[in-house]
Amino acid sequence: MPVQPGDRLLLCSDGLHAYLDSGTTLSDLFKLDVRDAARAAIRHANACGGADNSTALFVEFLALP
Repeated sequence: MPVQPGDRLLLCSDGLHAYLDSGTTLSDLFKLDVRDAARAAIRHANACGGADNSTALFVEFLALP
């Protein structure tokens, strides 16, 4: 999949994925600063019950110099 500068990806475990059923939740997370998004995603999963381990990594592609 080609990526462009500014594109973001979320890599996560099933423990987090289970709580991202709302498109609004996911889009809200992607609006956050990439440095804050993973913590917010884990807090969201825990607030929803956190029945499994949750791991999240948000990646933002930067432009090459």
